[in-house]
Amino acid sequence: MFYKFRRMIMKRFHVKNNFYRVLAYCIATFLMLQCYGMSRASEEDEYLAGIATIGDATWTSVPEQTGQTETDSRRLDELVEETQTIENAISDMYRVDPDTNHAFVAFAMSIERGAGMNVNNQCAIYVASVLSNYYEEKAQVQGMTLVSQISNALNASEYWECVYTSADCFPAGKTESEYDNIFDNLTNAGDIVCFVNGSLDNYVHCAIAGGGNAMVGHLYSSGWDCLRACYYIDNAVDTRKDCSGMIVYRYKEPIARGTVRVCKNYDETVYRTNPTEYDISGANYAVYLSRLDAENGTNAKGFCYIEPGANGGFAEDNVSYVATTKPNGEGEIVWFAPGTIYIKEYSAPVGAGWKLDTNIYETKIIAGRRTTLGQPRDKFANPIDLTASDYYDTNILGPELPEFGQLALQKKVTEYYAALIAGNKNYDYTGIEYAVYRVKGDGDLNVSELVGTFKMDAEGTGYVSMCGMNESCVGTTTMLLPFGWYMIQEITTNASMALNTTPKWVQMIKEKKDIQIEFVYDNPKFANASLLLRKFGEAGEAVPGATYTISYYKEAMTTNPALEGIAPEKTWVFQTDAQGEIRYSDDLTWFVEGDDFYRDSDNQIVIPAGTLTFQEKTAPKGYKLDEMVYVKKIVPEEEQFLSVENAVMVVEEKILKPGIKTKAWYDQTIIDFEKDKQTITVTDTVYCKNLEPGHVYKVYGEPHHKQDGSVFLYNGEAVFGYTEFTADKEEMQVDVSFDIVVTKELYGRQLVFFESLTDMEYPEEILAEHKDLEDENQTIYIPEPELPPIEPEATPTEATPTEPEATPTEPEEVTTEQTVTPPPAVKGQSEVKQVETTVKTGDDSRVFVAILVASTAAIGTGALLLRKKRQVRKR
Repeated sequence: MFYKFRRMIMKRFHVKNNFYRVLAYCIATFLMLQCYGMSRASEEDEYLAGIATIGDATWTSVPEQTGQTETDSRRLDELVEETQTIENAISDMYRVDPDTNHAFVAFAMSIERGAGMNVNNQCAIYVASVLSNYYEEKAQVQGMTLVSQISNALNASEYWECVYTSADCFPAGKTESEYDNIFDNLTNAGDIVCFVNGSLDNYVHCAIAGGGNAMVGHLYSSGWDCLRACYYIDNAVDTRKDCSGMIVYRYKEPIARGTVRVCKNYDETVYRTNPTEYDISGANYAVYLSRLDAENGTNAKGFCYIEPGANGGFAEDNVSYVATTKPNGEGEIVWFAPGTIYIKEYSAPVGAGWKLDTNIYETKIIAGRRTTLGQPRDKFANPIDLTASDYYDTNILGPELPEFGQLALQKKVTEYYAALIAGNKNYDYTGIEYAVYRVKGDGDLNVSELVGTFKMDAEGTGYVSMCGMNESCVGTTTMLLPFGWYMIQEITTNASMALNTTPKWVQMIKEKKDIQIEFVYDNPKFANASLLLRKFGEAGEAVPGATYTISYYKEAMTTNPALEGIAPEKTWVFQTDAQGEIRYSDDLTWFVEGDDFYRDSDNQIVIPAGTLTFQEKTAPKGYKLDEMVYVKKIVPEEEQFLSVENAVMVVEEKILKPGIKTKAWYDQTIIDFEKDKQTITVTDTVYCKNLEPGHVYKVYGEPHHKQDGSVFLYNGEAVFGYTEFTADKEEMQVDVSFDIVVTKELYGRQLVFFESLTDMEYPEEILAEHKDLEDENQTIYIPEPELPPIEPEATPTEATPTEPEATPTEPEEVTTEQTVTPPPAVKGQSEVKQVETTVKTGDDSRVFVAILVASTAAIGTGALLLRKKRQVRKR
């Protein structure tokens, strides 16, 4: 068999060299010896007994051992075969002896290990036995067989605490030493360890930490590391087993205990004002072991109760009972372990005069002693000297806040004025102050006991600026006041509101513990309706009859709000009176038209804070329209009154009886003398100055005969022209057109065009005119028809044209010039010259011949000269 095995290895590895043949032989020998050794080790009974004693909470189907049977032998054989694959998990080389220096570990090792491999959960029984025998009544775990039972019992015990829980603290892929380190870092010697599966809902093993990576269990070996246990459980014959985490429990040594009581602190002054409502008896304080419980009011461990005095009277002092299991001093005394505790008021005194204290007070418990938190005092506020056995925590429990009434102030104006100043940002309540006095009753004017002040914001909400009863409310909107009567009085106002001197009384009672809002009222300030504007001429004279558009805006500005796109709230039209003044009044002396006026509650006309703009709408005759927009900012702190001193003062500029110049012209070349009559267009360009921009003007013109100044008529009717225009500047040029019908009667005549200028606002008044018969610029000339040309007389010619005269006679040319000069009425018209050129002597044919001969000679002479010049160049 060995030979075949060796050949197989050599064949597999293709071994031919002698050296490698020897090596293959050695490998085969080693593997055979290993197989032989493993089979021998599997036959050891003690080894098998150690394997079979692992307990598992899920392993519940194994029958109870009643003796060695054939079935058991077969099962052992199966276990041996399966165990051969995990031999390293139970090898003695991994055994670690527990640290017996820990008393519990040493005691655990003295307990007889479990012997039966078919007993359910032997691990849990073993640990339960150790706990019960060592801790007695402090570990009630007798007879438990499930790992989960051990865990539940330890969770419920006040002597054991769970210090670690994780379902995946042994992640896959770690080395053996890494698993050991994980276990070492999480456990101490004597800890109870419950191994769990990945979901924490099933326990697989239970053991005692022996220190280091050793564990004490019921195995054949008394010590083994956690890595081996986990590995072994993961790979045991029961495939349902799965271990990846653990729960660790640690024993707590019993400790001495103490108890606690509290001393309620409160304002003695408040208590004296009304002892019935401000009695402190009936208060309960709860004791908590954590701040979170104190904050949430959960898991109270005891209650400290302040008992009433004899026969249900007022509390004799501020000291409570020591903590009991129930409120109001009922139940048993509660003893607390040394350490930190947290105390918070659980229920307020029954008198309802004190507010529930929501503060959390931290103190400590001293073993075997009673803790007193606070400062003990009697009903007269005298200190109490209690027994010296107490631990005194002198921190004050409080200060206790009375169940005060909560007063809030809201500032308003009366309903009438609310609509008048709505949306007007110039009115607010900033800085207005109110004082609150304690008084004996309604109508009491005693101001000797000031208890607080309010200061208003812009919206009229009062904020506490001083509170003599409780400074914690300073800066808030509610003043805390003990029950009783109070008087509210405005003491300072601001620039936009009038001071209200009428006081108001309120009563604080326990039925009104919630915020009690009191409304206080003021009247807004307005500008006095007086002189708005005064208008003068340049010489200081009053200017009556000028109309102004006056607009009011809520926005207080120094510039025209309209330029910012803001629409006015109201608009009126006023006119200046005989003194040149405008007053803010509905009297028709000044008022022309417009919106309703602002009026106060006495129906007097007023002007709210804001902006007034003044713009002249029409100027009186003889004065120029003032285009400036005057702006008047009206705010109470700057200009409360519009009077003579601060009214708008305007100097009106006189208007200059605009002037005009004209220039008439037309195109003479269009006149056709062959027609009996013809219509031509004459344009008179008019130059205007001193116009008022924005005004509409009309220029009217008519032609006149120059020789007698009469109006030019056609078919018995006057001919005229006109144009209308809106001035956009002071100097402008416009054209006036005239349709003139030219007939024979107008030939050689002159027409003069008269023009006049009117303002359409005053159509009956002529502002300027130009009527000068001698002005050439206004004159046009209609010329006469031209004379026909003069024909030359006929001259007889020679009979034989083929025989030219030996000496031809040059024709004599006579030029006659006739100059026609029209009247100098039309600008740019030059003299019209008529020139006639005629031949007086000679014959036309002879002249033609002479010209032909002369031309031929000139051409020949030129050709000859050109030829000679070329010959010269060749030589």
